[in-house]
Amino acid sequence: VVSSTGDKCKYYQRWICNDKVVCAEQSCPFNKGPTCPPRFYLCGNICKPDFVSCNGTCAKNGFFCERQQNITIPHGEFDLTGNSLKALTYKRYTARKQIFWADDHDSDDEKKEKVLISLICGKLYKDGGEEEDRCCLPLDARCDGVVECWNDNMTDEDGCRDCRVGLGMCGGQQACLADKCGQSCMPGLKDCGYGGGGVQCAASYGGFTKTESSSAASCMDWTRRQAGLPDVFASCSDYGCFPPQLLSTCTGYPRPKESLAGPCDPDMIHL
Repeated sequence: VVSSTGDKCKYYQRWICNDKVVCAEQSCPFNKGPTCPPRFYLCGNICKPDFVSCNGTCAKNGFFCERQQNITIPHGEFDLTGNSLKALTYKRYTARKQIFWADDHDSDDEKKEKVLISLICGKLYKDGGEEEDRCCLPLDARCDGVVECWNDNMTDEDGCRDCRVGLGMCGGQQACLADKCGQSCMPGLKDCGYGGGGVQCAASYGGFTKTESSSAASCMDWTRRQAGLPDVFASCSDYGCFPPQLLSTCTGYPRPKESLAGPCDPDMIHL
C-alpha cells in the first residue's frame, strides 16, 4: 500500500488529506490541530492505529504486550503455532458489535480489524521496532481465560477475578462482559435471563440444542467457561472447535466422556 507520492504505508492504510492520498500514519493539519483518520490516534506528530502503543502506553484500555505468548492451534493433521496477536484471527468468533473499538463498527469490521492487527503486529515484533512501538491486546480479549501477553511479570489474565469471557467498559470502568452494566447488558450482548450472578449476558442465545460443531458463543457456552469447566465439556476451546475436542454423543447421564479422537485424558475431566 503506497501513497499518491509513492511512499510505502507502514500500517497498510491510506486516507485523504487536503485532496491528496496519504499514508494513514501521516496526520493532516487543520485549524484545531493535526487530525488522524478513523481508528487512529495522534502520538506526537504521527498517527498510530488504536491497537499500537504510544510511548509504552495503550489507547482505549488495551493491554501493553511487551512479550507475546506462543499459542498452538490444532489444524487438521497439523498444529499451527504463532504469537498471540497473530492468533487473534483464529479465536472463536462471537456475533456481537464492537466493544473495544468504536460502537458504530459492525461484525465484519471486527473481523477485518483483527486481520489487520495480525498483519501489523506480526511485522512490528518481527522487525524489533522501537521499544515503545508494541501492540495492545484488545479489551475484549483480556480476562478470557487464555494467557496471550506479558507486561513485565504481569499477564493479561491477572486481576480478572472470576471473569473468563472478556472485558468491556461500564461507566468508565472495566467490567466483565458476562455481567450487566446497570440494568442492561453491554452493547451487542444478550440477556441470558438466568438471574443472579454468574453469567447474566452472552453473545447470543443457544444452549443444549446448539450443535457441537458450532463456533457461535451462547449463554450456556459462556456459563461453562465462567465456571472453568474443561474444554471437553464445552467442545470448543477459545481458539475454535476442533475434531479431537468434539464429543461423540451429547446425551445420557452422566454425560459421556468419549471424544471423536478416542477416550479423553482423565486429567482433563477432573473439575
